[in-house]
Amino acid sequence: MGFEFYAEHELSVSPEYRSVLHELRDGAQQMLVIHMDVFKFSPSVMKRMIREFAALRSCTGAQIFAIEPSPDDAKWQRYVSHMGFEFLCRLECSDGLYRRCFLSERKRS
Repeated sequence: MGFEFYAEHELSVSPEYRSVLHELRDGAQQMLVIHMDVFKFSPSVMKRMIREFAALRSCTGAQIFAIEPSPDDAKWQRYVSHMGFEFLCRLECSDGLYRRCFLSERKRS
């Protein structure tokens, strides 16, 4: 069967960026994929995104995945690494291209 779209959860909407969690399900299994659109970037916006993502991480132990928009995008990798995402694997996407998948897990205290 495979994972299929189940719901979208809006996390943050501002003139500078929008972030949502896409909830995918495969039977009883759940997968959360974050999607962020950045409209206006600045260091202060980046600090706010990091702070808001840290607040989300503090509220859930669920694994959150991020898939790069284009293969081997170094700029995008730097961006998600600021929020603690780490490389997990490469995935073949529906367009036939292989993209890197990164994972965020809540750090154990």
